[in-house]
Amino acid sequence: MKKGLIICSTPYQVMVGIILRMQCFEKGDLVDFILTDTFAKYDQVASRIASLGICRNVYAVKMKHIMLPQNVLEKIRKMDYLLRFVSGTEKVMGTEIDEYDEMFFNCEEIFTYNMMSILRFKNKACKIYRYEEGYSSYSLEYSSSTKSEKLVNFRNRLVNKNLKIDLDGFFLFEPELAIHKYPYPLLCIDRNVVKNAEYRKCISDIFQTEQIAQTYNRKYIIFEESFFTDGFDIDDMELYTTLVNNIGPEKVSVKLHPRTVQNRFESLSVDIHEKEGVPWEAILLTKTFPHTTLFALASGSVINSRLLLGDSTTACLLYKCLKKCPPALDENFELFLEGFQRKYNNAVIVPADYLELQKLTEEMEA
Repeated sequence: MKKGLIICSTPYQVMVGIILRMQCFEKGDLVDFILTDTFAKYDQVASRIASLGICRNVYAVKMKHIMLPQNVLEKIRKMDYLLRFVSGTEKVMGTEIDEYDEMFFNCEEIFTYNMMSILRFKNKACKIYRYEEGYSSYSLEYSSSTKSEKLVNFRNRLVNKNLKIDLDGFFLFEPELAIHKYPYPLLCIDRNVVKNAEYRKCISDIFQTEQIAQTYNRKYIIFEESFFTDGFDIDDMELYTTLVNNIGPEKVSVKLHPRTVQNRFESLSVDIHEKEGVPWEAILLTKTFPHTTLFALASGSVINSRLLLGDSTTACLLYKCLKKCPPALDENFELFLEGFQRKYNNAVIVPADYLELQKLTEEMEA
């Protein structure tokens, strides 16, 4: 009987985490989930997972104040948490941390690295795996250069704990699309789990998708991304305003990014979906959209739905229509997208500029 820990920091990670629960563990294994307060309604989602009977414990953990301290007091508390990592993490968790055989995570931040250190301290044989979260997992290199990991390694040396937090593998839907080399195995997430009726029911119950799916009834859906929220100066609203005015706001829905704090689309008179805490991929398990077109700069939701589900909804990536492109959409992203398009037979449309996009929408409206 194995003991496993799966940490989820976004709704999409919850979907992948449930797959890993079903793929990597037997029904009788003891598996715990940690959901962090980095997405809307995380506590409700945690409660619903707990009610399904597919795991032992589910912890809804408040840790944003550690990851992103907003004032001097919170920064002091973060340093205290870093130095007293066992008692600090157990205080955040609200319980004593168990010994585990395997741990799965995605986000690179101090809470995760502290948890790795604790699990390896309790059990040197504990295997630690990272799992994917969309295109960034393929195009951005995971390395030992993050500030959080450097801080934790420095702390470990200070307290004379020879704790290694290296990885045992990286789970991806399409390992061959990763453009970087790693010193550990690239492992395959079993997409067949998604076809399982038990998995689909779990996701429907966790995210309450039945009613929400029916509210997406416009011809076009725009997916806002986190670039603006993360402080990048891009001209996406100029692009979207022109696009909406050309095709008609009455035909457009906008799915705001889960972390957005400002509804920038309010003045456009479009249908707005905000703070639902429901990933698009979960909605696609409930409803198909054969007559809908998706627009995004380079949304993980558009790409993930193909990686996870093989979804064939018409989708357009608009990042080439921007005057200022976000740094994340660099040559590595282009390399990933080339491989993705080959693998999925040009699954998404990528207009070369706004004129090409305008011609495309005119054809859609004809």
